[in-house]
Amino acid sequence: RPSIQWQKDNNASLPTTYRFEEEEGANQNGLPTLSSNLTLTQTQTSDTGDFTCVVTNDVDTKTKSAQLTVLEVPFMPTDVAITSRTKDSVSLSWKEPFDGNDHISGYFIQYSGGIPKVVGWSSPPIDTRGSGLSYTVGGLHPYANYTFRVSAKNEIGTGGYSDSSPLAETEEDVPGPPPDISTVTESSRSIRVQWSEVPFEQQNGIIMKYEVEIRERIGPGNLQPPSYKTAAESGTYLATALKPFTDYQFQVRAYTSIGRGMFGPSEVNRTDEDKPGDPPSNLNAIDEDSTSTTLALTWTAPMMPNGIIRNYTVYWVKRTDASVSGSVQTSTDTTKATVGGLEFYTEYNFTVRAL
Repeated sequence: RPSIQWQKDNNASLPTTYRFEEEEGANQNGLPTLSSNLTLTQTQTSDTGDFTCVVTNDVDTKTKSAQLTVLEVPFMPTDVAITSRTKDSVSLSWKEPFDGNDHISGYFIQYSGGIPKVVGWSSPPIDTRGSGLSYTVGGLHPYANYTFRVSAKNEIGTGGYSDSSPLAETEEDVPGPPPDISTVTESSRSIRVQWSEVPFEQQNGIIMKYEVEIRERIGPGNLQPPSYKTAAESGTYLATALKPFTDYQFQVRAYTSIGRGMFGPSEVNRTDEDKPGDPPSNLNAIDEDSTSTTLALTWTAPMMPNGIIRNYTVYWVKRTDASVSGSVQTSTDTTKATVGGLEFYTEYNFTVRAL
């Protein structure tokens, strides 16, 4: 009776997980036959190899071999590393894993962290669409921490994910604008500016300072060149040395180490009134409107009224007798008045004061 033996890679001993069965019978000529079937259960990568069936009798030995290749998903990549960073991207590299006896067609990448923070791992994963061992993940948030993991895929499927990469922090960028602004007039020379900080999601780095732009407005859409002031505290600035009763436009922007961001919304406010900055000028008598006991006067309004002129007061005093004096107040901001009750053919000194 012949004997049958199975070998793998020319090794006489097979793992116990392999099972083979022999079956006796007869052929069509009535001669006895012997067959054997080798069964592999729960195949794995290590089963790949050359299997040989060896049949021996008293006369000869015959062999027949077949090659078995077990296909499976790739193993997980290793040594995931960060190779470079920008404000919105991170470049990765990794080592190629065992391919599962099939060509690796690409890799999937997931990340965790960021702003707003990704809880768990990003989904869907990023498909590198190629078998290269590096990839740049774009569209990330500036000045945020990320970790990454990589898995490989072949025609069979997708393997497990690698261990997490080292922590990667994207670089800073210019910040977003402050979301709001408000102003409060504190005097004829000062206005307090207040604003909210740039939201965390838009800071894009460490806020180094806030800068206030101040522009005098001399008419709708007509602004003087700006001046810029650095706020000593976050969220408030007192603008001083302003002109009385003048409109000013204010805007605020933030800085990171990269530079300045965009301005937030603007607000216009006006300083309080103050006393006129100069007196009325060009005081003259109107002879044709005067009489022997009245004197008609006219003058020019102050060049710097610093508010709304509500009226004028004309003061007079007799030149030869200072005890004889008086005043006349206009009811409006008109720049003329008539002083009565004077003595004829007498000299007087006149002055005008704006209120």
